[in-house]
Amino acid sequence: MSPMDSSDVFQENVSLRMEVAESGDLTAYVGTTEQWITKDLPKGVLIHSGATRNSTGELHQLEYTGEVAGVPVHCKQVVRLRGGKAYWVTFMAH
Repeated sequence: MSPMDSSDVFQENVSLRMEVAESGDLTAYVGTTEQWITKDLPKGVLIHSGATRNSTGELHQLEYTGEVAGVPVHCKQVVRLRGGKAYWVTFMAH
């Protein structure tokens, strides 16, 4: 997390989350997150969602905006499935 100063309304942060991935289909797995962004995240707008492949496999990138606790945020996420687990790296800023 970034340091807070008196003018901050949101503490920018980077997080890593790992969870069991019930499906080995990255596109289907990410679809659940896309639905959450557009239906459940207050003022959620999906800016970009796309898969890419490199020498180590496939990953999916998402970019979106919304509100967290009434504060407008801009988020970038990368998700990768590996060994039955999903790894999410998220950057969130105001």
